[in-house]
Amino acid sequence: MTVPQTFVVSKPHQLRELASPVKQVILDALAAAKEPRTMRELAEDVNRAADSLYYHMRSLVKSGLVIDAGTRLENGKQVAVYTAAAKRFRIKYDFGIPRFKQIMQSIFAATIRLAKRNFERGLELDNVRFGTKNRNLYMTRMEAWLSKQHLAEINRRIEEINEIMVDNCQPSAGERCTVFVCLAPLAEKSRD
Repeated sequence: MTVPQTFVVSKPHQLRELASPVKQVILDALAAAKEPRTMRELAEDVNRAADSLYYHMRSLVKSGLVIDAGTRLENGKQVAVYTAAAKRFRIKYDFGIPRFKQIMQSIFAATIRLAKRNFERGLELDNVRFGTKNRNLYMTRMEAWLSKQHLAEINRRIEEINEIMVDNCQPSAGERCTVFVCLAPLAEKSRD
């Protein structure tokens, strides 16, 4: 089954699905999979009990973000298999969508919870590396006054990071990592 490269998430019911850390992890795993996954395989991919995923999967299928890809024979039984609706999901930022700000705040909160969990778990791993060249754990927060050219450059680099992540979401000789990026305008304040 061939799925599109990009799915633009623009409907309120689809956007609300992204407000769940578990659903975000399911979508990541299905988007990275080379072939449709059974619930058992997906549970192994995301390190959770299959029973804990059924509710989320039903909701993701109903929303259209996940596709019921039919069945496959496993241990003598036909079992359902699922795939992501695309290899990449992009949010359509549209303030015309009802309750868009509240939905985005919920998605951001779920993403922050995942980023916090990933960072804390990363600190505990034996292969954690700090420094500058080959680090695999890093966090920073900065505030600056950015020109339109600076913002264009930052956005270009964010897109480059997105491309690297999408192009390398399959298991390979590298190591599994996550990236979290947040760019937000701040209320103007006086420089003096």
